[in-house]
Amino acid sequence: MFKKIENTKLFIQILQILLLVLTTTICYGLDHLVSNTTTTLGIKYDSNATASISSQDLHPHVLNTNITILHEVHDGSYSTKKKDRADILPLKPIKKKHYALLDKMITPISYEKSKPLKEIDLHPVVFDYNLGDLEDLEHESFKKADLSIEEKALLRDTNTTTESILHYKSNNNKDDGSEEYTLEDDLNVQVDIVTTAKGSNSALLNLGNMTTISPTSSTSLSSSTSVVTISPHIFKVSKTKSTKKGRELLKREDLQKSSNNHNSINHYFNEYNSLDANASAASLQSANVFQIFVNLYDHFYWQAADIRKKVSTGCGLELQAYLTALHGNYHWAQQAYDASGRYRGQLFFGNDKWLGQKSFCYELNRQLEPESRKHFEFEFYAALINMNLRLPKEVSLNLQLGECLPKSCSSQDIQHILDLDPHVQILKTLNYNNNSSNNTTTSVNILRVRTVPGIYSFWRELSFQIFASFMFTLIVLVIVATWYQCKVNDKQYIEPAISVISLHEQLLLCFAFQTNASSILNVDLNKEVQTSCVHGLRVISVLWTILVHTYLQVFSIGENRFRRIIVERSPWYQIVGNATFSVDTFFFISGFLVTLLFMKHEKKYPSDMHQYVKKGTWDTLMMLLYRYIRLTPAYLFVIFFNDFSLRETFNNSIFQATIAPNTCSQYWWRNILYVNNFYPLSEICMIWSWYMANEMQFYIMATILLVVSVRYFKTAVLTLASILISSWGVAGLVSLRNHYTHKVAKPFESFDFLYDKPWQRVGTYVMGMLTGYIIHKVKTPPKISGRINILLWILSLGLLALIIFGVWEGQLNEVSTAFYVSIGHTAFGFSLIWMVLSCCWGLTPTINRLLSYRCLWPLSRLTYCAYLIHPVIMLITAFRMDGTVQLNNVLIIIVFFGNAVVSFIAAFFISVLLEAPVVRLLKILLRK
Repeated sequence: MFKKIENTKLFIQILQILLLVLTTTICYGLDHLVSNTTTTLGIKYDSNATASISSQDLHPHVLNTNITILHEVHDGSYSTKKKDRADILPLKPIKKKHYALLDKMITPISYEKSKPLKEIDLHPVVFDYNLGDLEDLEHESFKKADLSIEEKALLRDTNTTTESILHYKSNNNKDDGSEEYTLEDDLNVQVDIVTTAKGSNSALLNLGNMTTISPTSSTSLSSSTSVVTISPHIFKVSKTKSTKKGRELLKREDLQKSSNNHNSINHYFNEYNSLDANASAASLQSANVFQIFVNLYDHFYWQAADIRKKVSTGCGLELQAYLTALHGNYHWAQQAYDASGRYRGQLFFGNDKWLGQKSFCYELNRQLEPESRKHFEFEFYAALINMNLRLPKEVSLNLQLGECLPKSCSSQDIQHILDLDPHVQILKTLNYNNNSSNNTTTSVNILRVRTVPGIYSFWRELSFQIFASFMFTLIVLVIVATWYQCKVNDKQYIEPAISVISLHEQLLLCFAFQTNASSILNVDLNKEVQTSCVHGLRVISVLWTILVHTYLQVFSIGENRFRRIIVERSPWYQIVGNATFSVDTFFFISGFLVTLLFMKHEKKYPSDMHQYVKKGTWDTLMMLLYRYIRLTPAYLFVIFFNDFSLRETFNNSIFQATIAPNTCSQYWWRNILYVNNFYPLSEICMIWSWYMANEMQFYIMATILLVVSVRYFKTAVLTLASILISSWGVAGLVSLRNHYTHKVAKPFESFDFLYDKPWQRVGTYVMGMLTGYIIHKVKTPPKISGRINILLWILSLGLLALIIFGVWEGQLNEVSTAFYVSIGHTAFGFSLIWMVLSCCWGLTPTINRLLSYRCLWPLSRLTYCAYLIHPVIMLITAFRMDGTVQLNNVLIIIVFFGNAVVSFIAAFFISVLLEAPVVRLLKILLRK
């Protein structure tokens, strides 16, 4: 048996030797055939020898930095048939094969970058440039003088063996300063881009009077013509005694001829060329700045030769290819142009968003047909550009521009490209000359450019991993508690006598989903109390707040923003413009309930001063601790969720961020200390969280004064009155000092110095405390006649209408504004006093039934979480959109209802997971 195995091995070795001899013989025969036969394809090494190849095999030549060039050799015949452009683009993908003989004749092409590309402005530069991207450009010639050093390095072979076949040689004797390619025999050649037939990926190296070769024909060539296929990425090197003049389509004079459909700027090109620092203003009187403006950032006018000097090598070459294809009427280039943003009208009506379409841009990178080869990839860039123009009216805007351009370009490259826009250069020149004559200003400044999407990912952040781990643990805990609750319920149903539950079981059951959900959704009439009307007030207030924020949400992504000015003329818009009072209702209800509940559960304090201070201090700390623990968990969850979601949203949004997305990651600690309302708007995490800070600050004030009032009632009342009057004075003085004038169109203009400060909002809270004290002291509802009741209602509603609609005529002067902001919020709270008293005393049963409607109770319990989460939902939905919207009231109302529904659903789950379990835990722990 072993002998058979040894014989088999010997037989295999003999067979291998025979195959090796046969292969050597075939190779020798092929070499002899190549050296003595004129074939259709070959390389001329010298004047006496020509090597040729005839095969269908393929061989890959791999460039450094992910650049692959494939070589294919065809037996073909001569064909003069002109191929249609549709047959050229896109080309078939080439399957890689190895062909040893071709490898001997053509050395691999390598690429060495002159300098490393950098990540600029959050843009990861991955240089994946393929020379084949240029083969789609029909008969476009490049003179070496048009190539930069980096581009020359990209296109040439740096290997010594290749340089012996093809190398660059500078010819300084040329009049135009261009350089030429030379071979060993010093034949002058130049590079030209040529097209190939569909299905043919061959490139031609011509060393004589070359005729076009088709791979499907077999016509013999003269001995003076030698051609070799070197690359499917078409670079033709042809023998010539004089430099072939390139078409230079992107030069300005040719650009004017080829852009008849974009000829608005042609009138100014000659004038622009003649502009200099000494030009007079009179020579610019005919310049129509608006006509120049509407053609800004039109790709048909871009000068590739100028751009390539400023941008990276790959970006310059790919942009050259794109612009040439665009002028050559290629469909893929037209699609990229069509996905970019440009002037869309309505400049004077607020349209400062030329965003294009991000999704359509990235659709170009998909290879829809399996047999087609993709062009180079595109990426979407979002730029923010500050402009100051005189049209002739002075216009200042921050233009948001979207561009679909080659992916090899970095954000800095895009900034250079936009700066080199011919129309921008004209505007800058006009600005220089106009400044010297009439001091007018025309400026175009690119503030920032970013890729969309960027490189941010919250999955890589440790803080998100901790947050996600905590939420996962909490969800598992809720699932376990829910399962255990079902088990306990079944056990109690079978054995009702057994109802004792241990402490740790009670703590676990605090997280049971069904228990917390039932406590939120409970509408048992037995729990209806005298103050049930506050449920309706809460729901109305939070819906009012959501409506206002919905207007702001749609305004931020609307293109016809002048529509807002039209809407603001309506008196009903004052409900939105003066909606800052919607939050005052929360302050009123909070002060009302805090005072009423404290006095209902008022404890007797010892007469001894020392014991009174000790017990009062302890009670105050416990009340504050309870309040802090009850509010903070849900608040903290929304803070971190807002941080991660907004950064991810703005990272993928074509819109520029309206708020700083990193404030929560830097300043979140201010929020949980409830002092964030004392910092500038630019440093506030969750701008709407100013309400939480004021709420906690007012609660601390109320708790201390209520404890003091048990023993020193008059002192507490005087202190509260002093705080109220002082707040009026401080608010008025701050308004006058900042020369503030109230405008409905700009409700947040006073945010940093007045809007979110406690001295403007405390009056409403004090009015709520006063109402709670009256309800507590008046045990029996007073007998008030219907006429007086109606009169008081008319006065209350009239005061509300005066506060909200009283500034419809326009802006106030400084003095009237100071008076309005000082007592306006207190007056709003004062108008609510009789409404609440009338409902609590049963004097207006119809209104009380509406405000106390049972279906409003669950929504009322969710208002806290709904207030926290609804702006986050709005920002995510708005900035995830792929384009702008048209402003109109119908759209806003529909979006409002959607925001309200989604906000309450999200609030329900936040409350079930965090708020309700914390409340139940506090009850158990404080009872123990």
